[in-house]
Amino acid sequence: MGILSVSKIADRSYMFIGISNKIRYSIVITNTGNERVNSIKVNDILSKGACFIPGTLTLNGCRKEELKNQIINIGYMDPEESIIISFDAKVNPNCPPDYVSNKAVVTYMDNYNNSMKVESNEVVTPVINIDVCLKKSVDKKVATVGEIISYFILIRNNSNVNITEVMFYDELSECLNLLPSSVFIGETPQYIDTFNGGINLGTINANSSITISFQAEVLCRPKPSTITNVASVDYYYTISDNGINVTSTGESTSNCATTKILSSNCCC
Repeated sequence: MGILSVSKIADRSYMFIGISNKIRYSIVITNTGNERVNSIKVNDILSKGACFIPGTLTLNGCRKEELKNQIINIGYMDPEESIIISFDAKVNPNCPPDYVSNKAVVTYMDNYNNSMKVESNEVVTPVINIDVCLKKSVDKKVATVGEIISYFILIRNNSNVNITEVMFYDELSECLNLLPSSVFIGETPQYIDTFNGGINLGTINANSSITISFQAEVLCRPKPSTITNVASVDYYYTISDNGINVTSTGESTSNCATTKILSSNCCC
């Protein structure tokens, strides 16, 4: 009797959007029985968010015609014969899913014209999308010496994983004096007299955000006459790679907020 076994493998244990959005899948089919099997058809099932890449399908390393309705026609296999089907799939980087799953369903006929079906294992590939952005704004585009300038920073974690040990940095111009009691993290007031060394924001969950606001007094007019201000964060994120947690670091920088200073009594 002819009996088919089917196994599925992927060329990566997780996908990192921004580095690559392609996965190469292989299906290994073996006739473990002692008779030929016929009319072998492979239906490969990709989860939502991924699609087959035309022109990548191979059978034992040889290019094969394109898929029709996700069906691959194999024909027959003799006893102890094995074949390898490979193809590439891609994930939409603009709206990536949290993971991609893939399995194969093989149907065939034995020598007694019995219709048989066997399924492969399901391969689940996490899709990691690290996207942390900072948006900085200032309440005054023009100010004079002695005025108070207010800054607002929105930190948004658009990733599908949490970021941890988030450190916030903001290097103020020498012409600005931070008002210690003006600092807010979210709606919580802080007393911070310097941003040197950064501020620990803890964890920002996936698809969540946090805000920081503060005020500074203009001490004098800089040369040139525009004060620029940029914020940044660095952070950690953890990915499970075949059951083993792997921690990496990342960093993000905001846009530049600018204020023109019109007059002064001194120069910085």
